[in-house]
Amino acid sequence: MELTPGAKAVSADFKALSHSDRLQAMNAILQSLSNSELREAKDFLDPLKFQKDIWGSLPTELRDIVVTGLELSDIFVLRRVCKSWNEKLSSPALLQTAYLNATASEQPVLDTVSDEHIIKRFKRRIRAEQGRPVTTAQLSVSPNLQDLNGDQISYANGNLARVDMTTAETSICLVHLRTGERRQFTTENRENLRAARVSDTLVAAISLRGICHIWEIMTGVHKSFRLTSLQFNHFLVHGVKVMVSYEDKILHFCFATGVTRTIIVEGRICSASLHKSDDQVSIVCLRDRNAPTAVLNRAGHYLQVEKYTVDGDSFVNTLSRYEQLPFRDDEYERPRPEENFKVSQGQISLRFYPYDAESCPCLYLSLTNDDQIAVHRMPILPGYLQSMNIAWFDQGLVYFTPYQADKHHYAGIGRTRLMNPSFSETLSYEITPVPRLSVLRQPDTVYGIWAGDGFFLYATSERILVWCFDEDWKPSGALSRGPEETLESMRAAHRAQQHQDAE
Repeated sequence: MELTPGAKAVSADFKALSHSDRLQAMNAILQSLSNSELREAKDFLDPLKFQKDIWGSLPTELRDIVVTGLELSDIFVLRRVCKSWNEKLSSPALLQTAYLNATASEQPVLDTVSDEHIIKRFKRRIRAEQGRPVTTAQLSVSPNLQDLNGDQISYANGNLARVDMTTAETSICLVHLRTGERRQFTTENRENLRAARVSDTLVAAISLRGICHIWEIMTGVHKSFRLTSLQFNHFLVHGVKVMVSYEDKILHFCFATGVTRTIIVEGRICSASLHKSDDQVSIVCLRDRNAPTAVLNRAGHYLQVEKYTVDGDSFVNTLSRYEQLPFRDDEYERPRPEENFKVSQGQISLRFYPYDAESCPCLYLSLTNDDQIAVHRMPILPGYLQSMNIAWFDQGLVYFTPYQADKHHYAGIGRTRLMNPSFSETLSYEITPVPRLSVLRQPDTVYGIWAGDGFFLYATSERILVWCFDEDWKPSGALSRGPEETLESMRAAHRAQQHQDAE
């Protein structure tokens, strides 16, 4: 609409005013308008948009790229911005992309579950990353846990198994955390048990007589096989499979068939992967490439990946390849067989300790589903030794307790980040710590930690404390509710951390 000469003059004078004078002039004009004139002004202003939804207006592909750079907790915050963002950020495909990015995983894990389950999985992961459980519980242990060694207690898929000291080490006590059910497993002649392992379906124990006893958890059916020696390096249970390794061979037992097979290996086993459903074993060995049976020397160190598959009554080698060491020969000591630990379901690894602990991280190896070597670099924490207890909560999320003065006093949380392209022969991951859990800082030693299936557990001398990150879990049976002041102190610490981050 073209302005009259008088209106043009008023408009020019208005534009020449300072900001404060223009505000005063607008207030005076609005106060002098009649109701009909105010309605006309409102009709003119309503179509105008003073904010631009830049992210919401992007194509779907670009929106997904933006989301991959967000923390999982940020996604839930942004869903509260408006109805449109809530709808877009609730897309299963977008949530799948965000979850895979946050967990440093290449395998879809949420594509076969409901939208409600995806949201629950997201919330559980966020709480676990923040060390903020919904519920705490405790399991009393008598006598003290300090009398148990690391081989006599095991956790997997919500099952906690330990050698029962009250029965003179002749039985296994199993507690299912989801239900609180407690069960005992004992051999017929009450043999003394040295080591215990558990999976979602089996509990296994090695006796001082050199026999590996295995029970099916649901039915209590018992089977066993004899070991060649008690001087084993690795003891692993996954699904219905059991593996015991030595310097030169592996014993593989299938509970479904009751068959024990032997795999002859050469070189020191650095990592092993026991397949849950298939009769396959994958290993990483440290070998001299030019002389596999020779005594290892630094110049000849190579990593060799091998896969063995059942063929009739024996295992055959179906994969073998050499790879360069992911570090210089003079940086790390040879791995120690007694330093093995579980890195994830169905996998064990040996630590590689650096000669210079102040500048080089401790390493350990694992295998991907495609039998790629993954090298994990632990964080360097000033004032702490690099020997740590480690517990994988989920893909890409680890809890750890470092040593200080020969004791563990607190637990830390670390997230895994891929440092090199996924198509490289050897994958390199760095574990970056997030704020430590000060609630575990105490004079009593933390004797062990375990994690998985929505739980994090840590043991002091007299009890095992259980954190659950699921909203619908309540302790029952063998589990009693944990100290409420502990949970409140964790929540207070989390609120203080949020306030500090905001500043």
